[in-house]
Amino acid sequence: MRGLQASIQKVLKKYWDGQSKLVVAVSTGVDSMLLLHELEQLHYPIVVAHVNHHLRTQSDQEAQFLVQYCRDHHIAIQIADWHVADHPDKGVEEAARQFRYRFFYQVMDKEQSRILLTAHHQNDLAETVLMKLVRGGWLKSIVGLQTARTFNTGWLLRPWLQISKEEILRQAQVIGLTWYEDQSNQSMVIQRNRFRHQILPALIKEDPQALAHLGDFHDQLTKLLTFAEAELSKYDEVLLDGQRLKVTEFNSLPSATQDLYLKHYFNQAHLQRLTKDQLNQALHLLSNQNKPQGQLDLSADWRLVKTYQYAWLQKGETAEVIKSPADVAMIELEELYSTDDGKLFWFSKHKSNDHLIASFNLTMEQLPLQIRKWQPGDRLRLKNGGHQKIHRILIDQKVPQSKRTHQQVVVDQFDQVLWLVGRKTAWVTSQGATQEIYLYYQGDNHDNGK
Repeated sequence: MRGLQASIQKVLKKYWDGQSKLVVAVSTGVDSMLLLHELEQLHYPIVVAHVNHHLRTQSDQEAQFLVQYCRDHHIAIQIADWHVADHPDKGVEEAARQFRYRFFYQVMDKEQSRILLTAHHQNDLAETVLMKLVRGGWLKSIVGLQTARTFNTGWLLRPWLQISKEEILRQAQVIGLTWYEDQSNQSMVIQRNRFRHQILPALIKEDPQALAHLGDFHDQLTKLLTFAEAELSKYDEVLLDGQRLKVTEFNSLPSATQDLYLKHYFNQAHLQRLTKDQLNQALHLLSNQNKPQGQLDLSADWRLVKTYQYAWLQKGETAEVIKSPADVAMIELEELYSTDDGKLFWFSKHKSNDHLIASFNLTMEQLPLQIRKWQPGDRLRLKNGGHQKIHRILIDQKVPQSKRTHQQVVVDQFDQVLWLVGRKTAWVTSQGATQEIYLYYQGDNHDNGK
């Protein structure tokens, strides 16, 4: 009893504000019913959250039992029904989990609670670690159940991850607790049940401390990965404006660091289920000097795109690798564009020293920017307040007539020229400017509007 209650008190002392209600996820199984009982004994202000999954004939009976229990014990309860019509043909277990946590989120909002408590225990943690090890994947994917993690505007707490199922059952029997057994937990068709009833008991037979050892492994791995993430952030100089990989700098890293940093980079987009082959293909794409451009599909939503000196994660199925501006087109921030001679440029809200050639302080009325072919009468503002005709700049820079025809300019919504593409930037000051936009260009010998 002391260990069970002490674990609850320890975690709540750290994360609870001492006033708001605690939402408790209760299924009527022995684990959650005992957690509910212990919270009652400790006189915490609690709200029970229960989902009737309608997956078993006794689901309604369990819900009715819990409602009566809460009524008898003067405990608030919120119940959600996951109706059979909403059950998917495949992936029922994962769909059920998602439904549960969406409901828990809603209950926390309704009750203005910052704490959700679940009764996951040491055996659950051990089963999860073993299943993920067998399934394979990145080290980060092995880290699963945590004592505390952010959820909604507060915390999801699992105070019993160091308490064994055996201890929970023993205490439940001592106090004469009533609970329901989920018969589906006995089915060997379900992978978790095979680990629970066959593999984990065999390991405990080999070493009675197996549960504790697996928990310790999980704890050490979590701390190591937290440290590694902080260390890998020190290599963020290989990123341009926090988003694009600088291919040359990335390839100069030691191979082991490349592997770890690329995983770190993919993690930012929650791409944690990539296979070893996909990771190797990504590394090959980045290191292949014979293929300056290319892309690799990583999932249904994400692809890795490489264009000359840069690579980045791109979301969406139909986006182009590089955008070649039309005669008149809107400029999209953070998108790469190419000039007629293949030089890359882009506009961004993020500042970086690499390839930065100009910044423009603009008002919202001046956005979005547009790119079009230059026209007779177009002028570019200089730093001294004067203007210079585009036609004169092209002559002064000895641009061949054949190229002048296709020359483009970037203009704002008032048709003010900001950039003679690839050749000269304007000196722009806008009264009441609220947005600073940065222009990056890979070309050489560029003239800034002086």
